[in-house]
Amino acid sequence: MAERSRAEGGGRGMLVLLLLVIGVGLLVRSPATTPQPSGPLSAFAKDPLPVTPEEYMAAVRGGTWTTFGSRPPVNGFNPGASVWTGEQLLVGFTPEVAQLDLSASLQDAWTSLPPHPSGALDVESVIAGDGEVITYGPTACAGCGPTAAVHALDVASAVWRELPPVPGEVADQSQLVVVDGRVVLVRGATDGVDALELDEVAGAWIDLGAPSLPGSLRWQAIAAGPSLVVVGTLSRPDGEAAAGALVWDEVRGWRELTAGAPPPPGVEQAAVVWTGEEVVVLGGRGAEGEDPYARGSALDPDAGAWRRLPPLPEEFVAMPDLTQVRMLDGLVGTWDGERAVFVGGITAPLFAAWVPGSGWAMRLPTSPRAGGRLWWTGEQLLLWGGVDRGGPAQDLQLWPSRPGFSGTTLDADDTGVPEELDYADVGVGPAGG
Repeated sequence: MAERSRAEGGGRGMLVLLLLVIGVGLLVRSPATTPQPSGPLSAFAKDPLPVTPEEYMAAVRGGTWTTFGSRPPVNGFNPGASVWTGEQLLVGFTPEVAQLDLSASLQDAWTSLPPHPSGALDVESVIAGDGEVITYGPTACAGCGPTAAVHALDVASAVWRELPPVPGEVADQSQLVVVDGRVVLVRGATDGVDALELDEVAGAWIDLGAPSLPGSLRWQAIAAGPSLVVVGTLSRPDGEAAAGALVWDEVRGWRELTAGAPPPPGVEQAAVVWTGEEVVVLGGRGAEGEDPYARGSALDPDAGAWRRLPPLPEEFVAMPDLTQVRMLDGLVGTWDGERAVFVGGITAPLFAAWVPGSGWAMRLPTSPRAGGRLWWTGEQLLLWGGVDRGGPAQDLQLWPSRPGFSGTTLDADDTGVPEELDYADVGVGPAGG
């Protein structure tokens, strides 16, 4: 009995010693005792995890996407809307709003702003204006459904104010766009789209008189300099689908652009980027039920003509024996001053850029992710939200240095393919076919 008692005591002693060793190890490697990078370098690479500024910079030089080392104080199950103001990133609006200061230390990077005044569970659209962030919606709030309410948040003073609500019925799809300093709302309509401009002096929304079309439109809207461009696929009464673009500016009014190469099959789940000269569209769906295409097009709003871009490099488009074409789903894009950068896809992750005058450039992608929002800060790419294979992605991904794309180079005069591509000749085709 005595021997058993000593054995039990010895076991407890070994357990205490083991716990002590584990505790000391955790303490040594904890964020409180490990040297941490500050400011824009306050992020951790996925593989491997850098724990010193030197290791972090080595990861940057190696071209590593990183996950920002702290999460915002917003609803963690729904990342919600987001917007880059040019200086800060605002996320949430669920109704919590968080602001990211990339120049602050990791501990102080996220700060809370006043919640959305409607008690929004989500907002339909959000844009950055002149010192303000403007929201349309929400799509849902506590005790209510979709609304046409519009609110503005002064970022400097952190004060919300209510703007005139949008008249008429709440559409299934709506998007705020800043066009040459104007706040414009584009929304779906039974005969195409409606477009309204906010006139704060008059306290009203002014109808821009979008033309009637013979059917509904699946679309995306983007500001292209002084022009508003709506790219989409029209569902005609005869059941046929036709693609094209509507363009509006103050001088020429509305124009329908279909000249040049066949326009893209559609923009449902496509990425649309304004380069300063062209609107680049990558991906999209041809009609209901069709898979996204691994191809891109460009629209010159001034000339009013489309052109087909060269196909993506063969190593991305087909896998692995050119019998299956990868899908481009949930792409997002941005302009970094030199190239249109695209990130996205779950079926086939993509991290690529269209370099005007040169062609496509490819890199290994971040972890698979569809949707989300992408911005270029002048120093970094920010990728917020979206959906990956595990569900909603509730973190901020950064490309800490300028994307060092290594890609294909075209002849100087080979900037596009003006005619319909023969996918049988290049070994690619619509996804799934």
